[in-house]
This record gives sequence, C-alpha cells and structure tokens, in this order.
Amino acid sequence: MQFSVCLVWLMTAVVAVRTQSIQGILDLVKRRLPDHVDRFEFCHTGNETFPISTAIRAINDEYTVSSTPDGKILVEGNSVIALASGLHRYLTDTVHVDIFWFIGSRLDTGPSHLPALDQPICGSSIVPWRYHFNTVTFSYTSAFWTWEDWELELDWLALRGVNLPLAWVGQEKILVEAFRELGLNDAEINTYLSGPAFQAWNRFGNIQGSWGGDLPMEWIDNQFELQKNITKRMVDLGMTPVLPCFTGFVPMAITRVLPNATVVNGSAWNGFSTQYTNVTFLEPVDPAFEKLQISFISKQAEALGNITHFYTLDQYNENDPFSNSTDYLRGVSNNTMKNNSDMLVLDLYSESQPQWSNARVKSYYGKPWIWCQLHDYGGNMGLYGQILNVTIDPIEALANASSGSLVGFGLTMEGQEVYNNTNTTTQAVTKSVFELSPNITAILGRTGHHPTTVAYDPSTLTDAWHLMYSATTSNPSLWDNPAFQYDMVDVTRQVFSNNFNVVYSSLISAYKSPSGSTTFTNSTTATLSQNLTTLLNTLDSVLLTNPSFSLSTWINAARSQTDNTTLQSFYEYNARNQITLWGPNGEINDYASKSWGGLVGGYYVPRWEIFGQYLTEVPFRNYNATALSHRLLDFEKGWQNGTSVQTKVGVQRDLKSILGDII
Repeated sequence: MQFSVCLVWLMTAVVAVRTQSIQGILDLVKRRLPDHVDRFEFCHTGNETFPISTAIRAINDEYTVSSTPDGKILVEGNSVIALASGLHRYLTDTVHVDIFWFIGSRLDTGPSHLPALDQPICGSSIVPWRYHFNTVTFSYTSAFWTWEDWELELDWLALRGVNLPLAWVGQEKILVEAFRELGLNDAEINTYLSGPAFQAWNRFGNIQGSWGGDLPMEWIDNQFELQKNITKRMVDLGMTPVLPCFTGFVPMAITRVLPNATVVNGSAWNGFSTQYTNVTFLEPVDPAFEKLQISFISKQAEALGNITHFYTLDQYNENDPFSNSTDYLRGVSNNTMKNNSDMLVLDLYSESQPQWSNARVKSYYGKPWIWCQLHDYGGNMGLYGQILNVTIDPIEALANASSGSLVGFGLTMEGQEVYNNTNTTTQAVTKSVFELSPNITAILGRTGHHPTTVAYDPSTLTDAWHLMYSATTSNPSLWDNPAFQYDMVDVTRQVFSNNFNVVYSSLISAYKSPSGSTTFTNSTTATLSQNLTTLLNTLDSVLLTNPSFSLSTWINAARSQTDNTTLQSFYEYNARNQITLWGPNGEINDYASKSWGGLVGGYYVPRWEIFGQYLTEVPFRNYNATALSHRLLDFEKGWQNGTSVQTKVGVQRDLKSILGDII
C-alpha cells in the first residue's frame, strides 16, 4: 500500500469564538487522580475566548507549576491544554507517574502525599499546534474502541499537549442523511458504505461496498453517538477537533437522482474488483457538490455544535485524478476550496521523506504547515528506533529560515503500535517474516513493500533480552510491573522473530540443496519445518500472557459492539479480515499483520505447516508457487469465518514460567 505525502485541511473564512473553561482539566483530575482532587488548583491566565478558525495562532501555550503556602499544587496556564501540559510535567518529573496507551493510567500509583515543589516549573510549547492521528488510525487501531478506550486516549493527548486532534468517527451518519435528502434509497447507499474495519478507505474513495455483509444502521448510529462524546470531551479539554467534510465520493446510483451530474469513476485500487473499487466521484465543478458539502457541514454542526472550523479533505489518497491536465486539476481545487489562504498542510512523513524542503514545494509557498511523524504502517509491530530523525529534524526545521510558516508538530501514524524505522530509505516499518505468506523466495531481507530487513545486529537485542530477564533476579517485583511485563513480551517477540529468520534460511537452503538423497532432504526439511512451528507455538504462549499482544482483545472488542449475534459474526469477520487477507480475496494480504497470541498459533502456524508439508511432498525442481498459494488461500479464507480464538485464549501459563524454560 502506498502512502500520501501530505494532507490538506479546509478552514472557512468565518471567525468563530469559543469560551475556554477549566472544568475539563478538573474533571481529568477527578478521573485519573481521585485521591488528590483537593491538592490541585488551576488558574487560566489567558483570554477566556479565542478565535478557532485561524491556522496561525498568535501565542504558544505557556504554564507554571508551583506550590502554594497551604500545600497545594498550583498550575497556571494560558489555555486549558497549557494547564494539562503543566499538570503532566509535574506528574512525570516530580511524582514519577504517567499515563500510557497499553498499560493504561498509572497516575494514581504515586505517593499518598504529593511532593511539594521547591522551585516553580515553567514551560511552553515551541509551536502553536500539536496535531494527532492519521485518517487510517481510525481503522487500524480504534475501529472497535469503546468510550472508555477513547477517554484514556483523550486524556493521554491532553496531558501531552495535543490541541488539534482529528475527530473522524461516525461520519457515515451524516453521509447517509445527506444522501437520503438527495433522493438515494438505503439499498443504493449500502452498495457504497464499507464494513467497520475498512471505513477509512471508503471515506477517501479507495473502496466501496462491504464484503461479508452490509454496514448496519445500528453501527452507524452508535458510532455517531460515540463521536458526540469524543468531540465534546476534546472541547472540554481545550482541543480544537478536526472534523470531516464531504469529499465528493458517492454511491454509483447518484446518476439516478442526478442524471446530468458530472461524475467520473475513480482509479482501481490495489487489485480490488470493480465491485469494490473505481469509486464514483462527483466532480467539484458540479453544482451538486456544493449542495452536498453545505448539507454535510450544516448537519454535522447541528449535531455537534459550532466547535471548529478545521475540516479534513483528501480526494486523492492513492487515487489518480481523472485527468492530469492543469485546467482540470485547477478546476477541482478551486471548486473544492474557494479561498486558497484557508489551508493548513500536513507534511505527513517528515521524519523520512520531508516535502517542505523540496525545491518544488518551497515550504508550501508560505501556507501554514505541520511537521509530522508517520511512524507506523498498518499497525505493524517491528521493534526499532530512528532517534535522530524524530528528535533533531523537527527542531532544525523550525529553526530553518526556509521552513517559513511551520506552525505545528504532529503524529500521523497508521496505527499506535510501534516506533520508527531505523533505515531512512525504507518506506514502511519492518515485518516479521513469519507474518508473511510462506514462500521460498523474496521474503528475507526485503526493503520497500513488506520490508523484513533487520537493520541492527540481532545479537545485540538478544543480549538486552537476557539482561532484562536477569534484572528480575535482583528485583523480582518486576514481574508484577505491567510496564516491564509489556516490554518483556515485546522484546521476546522481536527476539523470536529474528531467530525465525535464521531457521527459515536454513530450511530454504536445505530444500534447495542439490546434494544428498531425497530421503535425507525430506527428513531435514521436515525437521526444520517442525523447528519453525515449535518456535512460533512457544512465541504464541508468550504473547498470550498479555492482553495487548492477544488476538482476543481485537476480536472481543469487535464482537462487543453489538448484542445481535449475526452482527457479532459480521464484525468479527471484519476484524479477522483486516489483519490477514485485507480484502475478500487477499488483495492486500498481510499488510496489517500482527504478532498477536492466537493469531500466531491459530493462523501463522497452520500456514507454515502447510508450507512445510508442501516442501516435503514436492521436490525443489517441481516447486510451484501458484499451487502452494492456492492451498494457503483455502485455509486463509476458512479462517476468516472462524471463532476458535474465543476458546484459545485463557489456556496459558504466566510469563515468568514460560521464559524460565526458554532463557
């Protein structure tokens, strides 16, 4: 799958004003520090109202944290987000507690009496805007999130100073209402909307329709109710939500109600059949485009309130324009956005492929833009880090005179699962070889698409793994520390992934070896194949010790979205399909693969068993990749409709005992 280099947002020219209240930060303290509510005081030192439609705000956020004579912690700031940032600074630097994505909030694990400050703590942001989310994060990570999950996420964002988050949940509700108002019926609309795990790509016109079943109104209604909660909490915490708007993608039946509409079929995407791609695009030059845009934004504002003037718009995410003529492209742009000055640009992949410094872009010709880090593709889980790029480069960009109108920093990861790539030339995060469809060629040492190159000495990580385990001898309480448990599972996962490469390489060498008898070759191949699956089964046991590395967490989240058993099966199918075949017939096979307990043992192990069996049956000279892929696809399609993971999880040992047998 390709990626977009930059994303354009719209802002209307109308200036709106919003009042900031400190109630949101008070409520955060009640949620996360219930025993210390009376120990904090907050003082908003800035203007209580501010314009929300200008990209370049006049001031950065500033805060001061100090102790009062009566023993309280006083947090002063010129915005609600500044107050949250000051609170976070005190909690992390002085109390040594924090809130995390995967182990939840640890803010309440500090001492019963919070320490006083000898000297005030002062801080400020260096850019006005701190953006968060990629459009596809809403499918790869948060597709099945509950309000409880979102509460944790939004508190995490606020405490880290994020003030411009993308709010992309539930927009199908507005689309359905706008399409119905235009005259389309529900059957026609259903042919357009995609399933719960694939809505991101439907929203920017890569795919249409839903394989495995239609998107139910129950889902659409529930997601929009969730969006109401999300955006209200964002505003309460001092954030400015970035909302969706109408992009131009419509059901194929649009020509029934608008027979003279100017429509084109979008480009085919990633090998999907026409049923699921070539999405109909209503040209912005058509009067109906403006009508639908007004309808969409008006209905959304009526439901959510006048909370923002930032809107996200992406018409060419991995889509080719109908024409590459200058006049055509100018017409699309001018009719999509009337005022060229009302634009904020995300330089989406700044840490590896910055566009702002490109001579043809020229720092976006003075338009405000945000330096973004895209540290994950498809929610993949490779372990690595590109420290210099993500720490030095944004600061240098800010100091560079040619960067001009840089107004923010952002995170635009496709999923919240990993850190950045070590190799700046690699266009995606590394995958574990065992997550890829088994083959005898083109798996090891890949770069580019589905990269598998390990850009460090694997023995270094193995040494660190042993040191981590040894640390528990002198400090046994580490086994009860959720952060250590998570890291130990994660490092073990990567060590096993690296070791898999070694055994796999030996297997392929033995299979291709021209020397030795057929019996010897088959015996060696069978033994090495067994070694591969044994390694994976052991890894599966390790992963199952932690919910963050468990398939059941993903599946149960999908099923819990409804009490309807038929819909539960449909949602589970969506969840399974996204992380495996990614399409009805494996169109983007293994793109969103995961090293999860239950998935490793229940999906990857059987695939490698099929592979090993094939190698023992068919000599190298007769190897047929197509025949093997057919065997694998039969299994993969069958797995999509399974529910065996429900009983798989729970039959497990604790991490300490498993590693004790390994190390």
